[in-house]
Amino acid sequence: MSKKITSIFLIYFLQFIITSCCNCDPVLTYEKTYNGVEIKSWDTSGFRPVSSADTVYKNSFGITVETIFDLNEVAYNQPAFDLSSFGYSSAYATSCDCLPHKYIDTDPIILIVIQVTDTETQETINVTNNFTIPGYGGESLSINDLFEQNPMMLEAFQADMTKIDNIPDKAIFTVKYYLESGAELVDQTQEIIFQ
Repeated sequence: MSKKITSIFLIYFLQFIITSCCNCDPVLTYEKTYNGVEIKSWDTSGFRPVSSADTVYKNSFGITVETIFDLNEVAYNQPAFDLSSFGYSSAYATSCDCLPHKYIDTDPIILIVIQVTDTETQETINVTNNFTIPGYGGESLSINDLFEQNPMMLEAFQADMTKIDNIPDKAIFTVKYYLESGAELVDQTQEIIFQ
């Protein structure tokens, strides 16, 4: 009798070892549709970046770029066997990691370009390679390198202008996202006067 009670308790507690301590929500699948892009300019000369008003030093200039998109839920994936009805959660293998939601790009980003326009001569040049993004190991990555490694990171990023030799003293920066369909998402800064 004692062995039966012990084995029942052992089976009961064994189920908690097999399952985890968290309650995972169902995995949702979304379609992502890009609608626009927003750019902000920063003066990075202080301890914290501040929004650049009119004038800034060339070696202390950075931008933040964020895409604007809509999410449309297209799938709701409920597990076939819901363990929560037995009084414990539904993640497996003693892990509290739940599956992430899935995102499908309806029109993926294929290229990002940053241009500068000299407000005195109206000359426009591509300066994408003038900007870098801090990497994980302390190294700086170009926007193109980051796009190749992880395109999802470029939906929102902050980049510092690290090459200044071809930047005019009075400039407007334009960011263009090119989508697979041929559509473009464009935004620009106000006029920046460099010291």
